[in-house]
This record gives sequence, C-alpha cells and structure tokens, in this order.
Amino acid sequence: MIYAMKGEDNLFVQDEIVEKLYAYAKKLILNHTFSEQFDCIVLIPSKHSITKRLGEIIHNVFNIPIKENFLRKNSVSQAILYVKSNTLISPSDKQSLLGALGTLQKCNEGLSIKNIKSNLRQYVPIFIGYNVAIPIDVKHILLVDDISSSGATFGHAASLVRKYCPTVEKISALTLFSPLK
Repeated sequence: MIYAMKGEDNLFVQDEIVEKLYAYAKKLILNHTFSEQFDCIVLIPSKHSITKRLGEIIHNVFNIPIKENFLRKNSVSQAILYVKSNTLISPSDKQSLLGALGTLQKCNEGLSIKNIKSNLRQYVPIFIGYNVAIPIDVKHILLVDDISSSGATFGHAASLVRKYCPTVEKISALTLFSPLK
C-alpha cells in the first residue's frame, strides 16, 4: 500500500482509497488514549506527503505543534565519506554499503535506506540536523514517519534530537505502516 501511495514500483492507488486510509488513521488516533503528552511533533523528511499528512492529523486532534524541517536527508556523497572513514564497520560490511551507496549515486537518486540491507542500515547517517532549534521547554517529542521496517530511520532521527536538544527527556515514534513481528 505504501508503495502505491508513493507511486513507486509502478503501483498506484485511487485517491478515494487513500482518503479512507487517512480517515481511518484519524479515527484510530481519536480513539487512542495516550498515556503521556507530547510537546512537539518532528516529521521524518520525505519527498511524499504521507508523513506530513499524518503529522497534521495528530496536530489537529491534540493541538501539538509541528517542528518543520528539523531534519534534512543526508546526501549520498556525504554518506559514502562517512562509511569510508568509519573504522567500526567491518571490511565486508563496508564493501556492501559502499556498493549500495555507489549504485544510488550512479542513478542520481537521493539517499534511501531501502536499498541497503537492514542489518547495515545502522551505519548509514540518513539525516543531518538542519533547523534544530527546539524551545527549551520541549521535553517529549513525537517522531512521525510513513513506514518503519528496521527502526534505523527512527534511531538516526532520535540520535540527532538527543545531539541538538539535550533538554528533551523522551522521544516516541508513530508510523502509519510497520511489519508485524
């Protein structure tokens, strides 16, 4: 479904079906009792509007401010430099990562972790901090993304929140799609 919503892999879905999905997501959010309050929503960057729409639903229901553009996707060339210089990555893992990143660079695609083996995603810096000023009174942040498969995206985002916002005490995550385990 997520690939159809993004128009990837030659998959498409009717707009009315997508709207029904968002209406259902809103209904779930309205009927869910959160045990804690969130002070701020941070959206995971995407070229698609799915994450933004999900964040707006949460904002409209709970009146939680959205921090726009806190994160920016890293460039493939910067990720390659990072992987090359990281002495903690084994030579075989480094070779695999550099091959996947090299393919992205040759295709002139942006940095995407879906082409990288899930056990190696932890080594690829997906984001850079961009617009990192968060008010000092923000203690609990909600990260929002469209899909989570390995947790690497949320992990990288959380590490940047911790780096740039040391007053944040808790980071939670919400996604529209994730695998069942």
